[in-house]
Formats: sequence, structure tokens, C-alpha cells
Amino acid sequence: MYISARERKIIEQLLRAKQDITIKEIAKSIQVSDRTVHRDLKGVEDILDSFGVTLVKQSGRGLELQASQPRLDELHEYISQLNHEEYTPEERKVLLISKLLHLREPVKLFTLATELNVTAATISTDLSRADDWLGDFQLSVVRKRGSGIDLSGTETNKRRAMSRLLVEFVNEEDFYSLIHRQPDEEGSMNTVSARLLHLVDKDMLSAVEEAVQDVRGDLPYEIADSAYIGLVIHLTLSIERIKLGEEITMKQGGLEEMMETAEWKLAGELARRLEGKLAIQIPQAETGYITMHLRGAKLSAEQYVQLDQANMDTVLYAKKLIRYVDKKIAGDLEKDSSLLQGLVTHLYPALYRIKEGMKIHNPMTGQIKEEYPVLFQTLEEGVKAVFPGLDIPDEEVAYLVMHFGSVMNQRRRNTGYTALVICSSGVGSAKMLASRIQKEISLIDRVQTISVQEMMDMNLDDYDLVLSTIKLTSVNRDYFVVSPFLPQSESVAIHQHLQQLKPKAKETKQESNAGLHIDHFEGYSKSVNAIVSLLNQFEVYRFDSADIPGLLDSLCTEMEKEKKIESAEEVSKALIEREKLGGLGIPNTGMALFHARTQAVKQPVFTIARISGALMTKGMDGGEQEITTVLCMVTGEDSSQEELQVLSSISAAIVHDEKSLHVFEYGEKDDVLHQLSKVFNDYLKSL
Repeated sequence: MYISARERKIIEQLLRAKQDITIKEIAKSIQVSDRTVHRDLKGVEDILDSFGVTLVKQSGRGLELQASQPRLDELHEYISQLNHEEYTPEERKVLLISKLLHLREPVKLFTLATELNVTAATISTDLSRADDWLGDFQLSVVRKRGSGIDLSGTETNKRRAMSRLLVEFVNEEDFYSLIHRQPDEEGSMNTVSARLLHLVDKDMLSAVEEAVQDVRGDLPYEIADSAYIGLVIHLTLSIERIKLGEEITMKQGGLEEMMETAEWKLAGELARRLEGKLAIQIPQAETGYITMHLRGAKLSAEQYVQLDQANMDTVLYAKKLIRYVDKKIAGDLEKDSSLLQGLVTHLYPALYRIKEGMKIHNPMTGQIKEEYPVLFQTLEEGVKAVFPGLDIPDEEVAYLVMHFGSVMNQRRRNTGYTALVICSSGVGSAKMLASRIQKEISLIDRVQTISVQEMMDMNLDDYDLVLSTIKLTSVNRDYFVVSPFLPQSESVAIHQHLQQLKPKAKETKQESNAGLHIDHFEGYSKSVNAIVSLLNQFEVYRFDSADIPGLLDSLCTEMEKEKKIESAEEVSKALIEREKLGGLGIPNTGMALFHARTQAVKQPVFTIARISGALMTKGMDGGEQEITTVLCMVTGEDSSQEELQVLSSISAAIVHDEKSLHVFEYGEKDDVLHQLSKVFNDYLKSL
């Protein structure tokens, strides 16, 4: 059966969706137009029919696959085992660029078309797109009648382009997979990532990575994984070209400048290690390029740069940029010393990279353009005015937007609204909702989470906004009942409501310095004790259960045996009662977060139960969903505020990003403990 690349991607999206998915969502995910998805659905339906799977289209809701689980499993297995020899236009462009960069002699158009399984006309169009990308590196595609396709440009620029290609299109997971996984495990890698990475010698890549890792700790600043991978890839490609006898050169003035830097000595040490490992001679020019990469990697560290005479020109540039934004949209940003410091810290290495033609990959560029269109455009114009002789790429502008956007959002919050979030226990869905509010609604300054029981002792009129994950009784003011995942419709409704309100006046309280210090350290001590207890008692259990009550009974029985709780029966009952109040399934995952407060628990406990087969439960968005993982969070009714806040930090961390979701849903015990340790470390730093 022939399945095109787009049909494959559409079916993958349908299989991945835990609930209805719209045409627009599919189109955005696979980077095509809505019309293209509509056009491909006929072919998709024919494929699904052959597996006994029905595509259900529901007006106003979207698309959904309907079939027995065995049939869906069969379809999933077939799709995942497909030989993906047909590529999307973007994948073809990347692979074509890679092929061109490795040419030693011209290649026929027909050969390229055959390798990528497309027509000569299609490959001709792809070559034009590849030529546009290569043009940034002073390289150009040459079409020679009679001999074929060739690439024109210097070896140095080809090396720069290949480094950029690998860093931009190979994700960090695939990079480490190639180096550290066993050969039979590499099949799970992304198709294009695998093709690109296998263009370099794996043994050499591993040797270079080991040498770079040895000297990484000697740097006076940290570098992020993206910069680290960029350096490893650059060195691997350079060594391959050295072995082929290709000359690596650097202008004498540039080389002398590198020799005067602090990174030159470390670059030399790295070169010597590589010479010993690989039995090669690394020229001085290559040591210069290593130095450039180390200096350019300072961005990732975001270390503190002193505002002194040595970088006073950068300080002046930063102040000009702040004044430009002040004049256009903000006002009064010049008084913010943290913004100036952040900009100087960023601009100091960024300007060096730009002048040296070292490109940087910013994976958030598209998202930042979408979320901050006015600020992005203002800074795009601002850098042209402040740096008229430099071509500042969008990736660098996006980093500047992050600096300005952070400060401007904080200012909005300081004059914003207060919100009270209520759930039955005050630690599970409430904290998840609070995390979503702070992410989605910048107008809200402060969010407090409480339980229904604690609500009785509070004056709800002290808050601009009251939200609850359950229906409340005996409440004499307006409030919103919302999902812990805060879908867009609810977020919009809250925005519209806030637009009609004036923030309540904030009281300024005078506090005793002595009392503040004592309270702070007492609270810090309680938080540390709660964290140590949670980490020591954490466990990942595995069960065969036919239903949720049976699973919770089994889990609580195990916890009682290990003396984590006092009564399995009481805790299980409390968890089931909580489920009746509202859905606990985390949308678009196979997880549910069960939580409760009960006298049968004397100290906070967090555990995970993995289920051999899927169980059905109600999701936080109101729909039914399958789960294979239960996150269980319980604590006592008289728990301290510090214990509740520590537990709440876990709830917020679960949905922090895709990586965090993956660890909690699929990770082994050590993986989750590592994630929890990072969460708690960040929490303690915030106190």
C-alpha cells in the first residue's frame, strides 16, 4: 500500500490525539495549509478503511478515529514501521543541502531525484530553495549542462554551513542517541536527524564529544547543550576535512585576536587532546575556530558581565536600544537596571558572533514572533537604527524580545489583579490551574491557591477574581468554575471579565525585619524537611487493575505496608471522593493526578502507579480519557503551608513542558527523582 509523507503525518496526528483534533491543529502541526489537509483526507480515509478504522467528522469539534483497540494498534504498528522514503518538502531541502555539501564531483539531477523519490521537476524546485539557504554562507548551487549539479564556495564556508545544518535540524535527543545508544536502538531516531548524523563518523563524533566533555568543566562559565553540540559537530567536521588533506585557514588578524582571549589556552588544550586521541595534527587556524566557538557559547551561560570600561560600547548600545523601545511603546524602561544588565550580558557575545558570521539557532523564534508581534517588530526596527552596519538575524532579535518582554510583563503584573484559586484539597488541580493562569493571563499579578475548607476562613472580596475547579456552595460573590487546564475559551472569558474591572488597591504592610528573618528561616527549614521526606518516600509501583477503585485500593495498601500512610481504607476513600468532584485526567496525556487531604496521612506523600492496561477516567477538560499512569499526592488535613507549597510545586512542574510530561508519564524511578530534585531545587531558590 502506498502512503504519502503527508498522509502518514496526518494519520500519526490522528493516532496521537487523545480526543477530537481539528483540521487547523493538524495543518499547524505538519506545517501545511488547512486546504491541503482537506485535500489529503480522501486518501487518508481509504487507508483507514483498509484497517477497519473509521474517520468520524463532527461539526464544531473535529476529527476522531473510531475502531477497536486491536485495530488501532495494528494501524499504529504499520505506520510506525513504514520505510519513510517519501519526504516532506522541508525534509527534502535539508537532505539535499547535506548532499550538496558533501559533493566531491558534480551529480546528475536525475540521480538526486531518484534518491529522494521525486520527479526531476520537483528536485529542480527544491534546489532553488536549497540555494536560498546556502546563500547565507556565500555558497551557491551551480547547474552545469552536461556534467550536472555542483556547489560553489570555499571549504571554510561549506564547513560553516554543515555545522549550521546539523545544529539546526538535529535535535539534542538524537545527537546523544547516536553517541550513547546501542546500534539496535537507533531505529527510533527522527528520520532526517538519523540521515544527517550518519553523514559523520560515529566513532570520531564520540571521541570528539569525550574530549570536549573533559575540558567543558574548565570553562569559567556554563554552556548550554545546544552550544555544546554545535562545538562537537564543528570539530568533527573539521577533523574529517583535515584527514582528507583540506586546508583550514583563518585571516592572520583574526587569529591574533583569538590568541589574546582567555579561551585561547583552553582551545589549545582541547586541540592537544584531540591530536592524541585521533593521531592527527590540528593546525593553529583550527584552534582559532575552536576559540571562536567557546567565546560565542557565552550567550548560553548568561553569566554576569561587569559594566566596566572594557565593554562600555556594549553598554551604550544597550542604552540606545532601551531608549528606542521606550520612545516607541514602553516608557520608563531606562530606570530598570536589571534590563540593562541582561541586555549587556546578551549583547556582549552576540555582537561578537554576528561580526564573525557565527549563526545561532533559537528554537523559540517562531513562537516569540507570534506571541509578541509588536515588540518583535519594534526591536527589529530598533537594531537597524542602533547597529546600522550589522545584519542582525531574527534569532538574535528573538532573544532581545525575551529580555524586554520579561521586564514589561513583570511591570504589568505589578499593577495587575489578584486571583484566588480553589479546589477540594488545595494542592493538586488548584496549583495546576494557578500555573496555567500565570502562563496565559499576564494581567494577573498574584495567584493564591486554597482548599474548600480553608475558604471558610477567608474574605473572598479581597480578591479581584475567584476561580474554582469545583462548584461552590454558600458563596455570595461571582466566581468562575474552570478546568485545571484552562482551555482557550475559559481564558478568553476571564480576559474579557478583567478588562471591565479595576484592580483592588493593594495594601502596603510594614514588617518587622527581625520577625521576617526568623519566619523566613523557620519556613525554609520546614520546606527542606518536606522535600527530604517526599524524596525518601517516593516510589513507582506497577499494578494489574481492572478499574480505578481497585487500583487505588492496591496502591494505598502498598503505601500502608511501607508505613507511608496510616489507613489504606481511609486514603483510598478520600481519593475516590475527590474524583467524584471533577475530572482528574490530564488532557492529551495518559495520566491522572489523584490528590486528597485526610487525617490518615501525617506527612506529604507523592507516588506514581503504572498500569499494565489502560483504564478510563474523566479528564480535567470534562471528556473521558484512557490512562496508564496515576500520580498520587496525599497529605494531612493539618499540613503546614510549607508542606502544601512543596506539594504544589510538583503539580505545576508536571505540566511545565513536554519533557516534564514525558518523564512523569513514562520515566523510571530514577528519572522522576532526578526531575523532582530539579523542581525542588528551583523552588528553594525562589524562597
